[in-house]
Amino acid sequence: MHYENYQPEDFLKDDDFIQWVKNPTDAQILFWEKWLSEHPEKALTVARAREIILSVRYKNYYQPAESEMMAVWENIRSGERSASSRAPWYRQLPLPAVTRYAAAAVIVLLLTLLSRNYLNQKDSQSESVAVSSPVRVEHRTARGEKTTLTLPDGSKIKLNAGSRIVYQSDFGRKNRDLTLEGEAFFDVTHDTSRPFRIRTGGLTTTVVGTSFNISAYEENPIIKVAVLTGKVRVMGESKSGGENEMLVVPDEMSVFAKETGGLTMEGFDRQLELGWKDNVIILKNAGFPEIKKVLEREYAVTFVVEKGLKVKEEFSAKFENAPIKKILDALNYTSRFQYNLVKDKVYVTQKHEK
Repeated sequence: MHYENYQPEDFLKDDDFIQWVKNPTDAQILFWEKWLSEHPEKALTVARAREIILSVRYKNYYQPAESEMMAVWENIRSGERSASSRAPWYRQLPLPAVTRYAAAAVIVLLLTLLSRNYLNQKDSQSESVAVSSPVRVEHRTARGEKTTLTLPDGSKIKLNAGSRIVYQSDFGRKNRDLTLEGEAFFDVTHDTSRPFRIRTGGLTTTVVGTSFNISAYEENPIIKVAVLTGKVRVMGESKSGGENEMLVVPDEMSVFAKETGGLTMEGFDRQLELGWKDNVIILKNAGFPEIKKVLEREYAVTFVVEKGLKVKEEFSAKFENAPIKKILDALNYTSRFQYNLVKDKVYVTQKHEK
């Protein structure tokens, strides 16, 4: 199916789409979750079509024909066209009021369809109106994978390996809220009426328009917000039940301690914090456990470490677009361990001196 070019009226004619909305199979749920994650720009179109199909919950004995659902859609479109050509006093209504008028027109027409069917039924029953909820949109990257996304509001996100973001399909209409697990770089479209909020564990980052990096991997004890341009406001939940708040400006980084709820500010090295965007790995006095986590995430490998082996050395190095073998060779040269790379496994053992 070439859903990429579909408009709401096309979805209303698609039997598979209608079944997914009303009575989905497991396979359809998986398909549409994957498709929406790959085509976030179509989320609002899909949500609009779903709203038409689900805006009235009717009994099984009545299934609106395709022509009737298309009539609903034509009513929406004609309403929008007429709204744009009305006298100036109507054009000056605020957007929420226009939206309410359009929604009311849809509900009136749908109720008219149901009423007509209701009169033709001997055993008439009342129908309940229920507006559909927005669709959840999720993007995730596997280990060894990075991706760049454009959100419905035009904001751009570069998602690091082993990360995930979640937002609603109406993102940008009422609010710009999302949840992040892992690490991402944000370039946010300016919109003073709808602040951009990112929730990461116990920390909420709020911006209007700026570029910044958030590192919030679950296994790390801290969450870091490093600002490149503009300003961001971070708010952390303290263990005492209160909130810590801080304004972060360019070249500064907030550090939130998950265990204590403490929030501090410090400067940061741009290459060290943002190098991952350009496939640069920088190690600065890094111990073996930290290096192991980074390489497993960035190269989708698993370390198998010999029992009892302890690597006490710390490493400092910079690698640009380097294959994992080059990094392991460098570590092997300066340490007391040796490795054997077999497919996606790195076997680490004690180095035997000659």
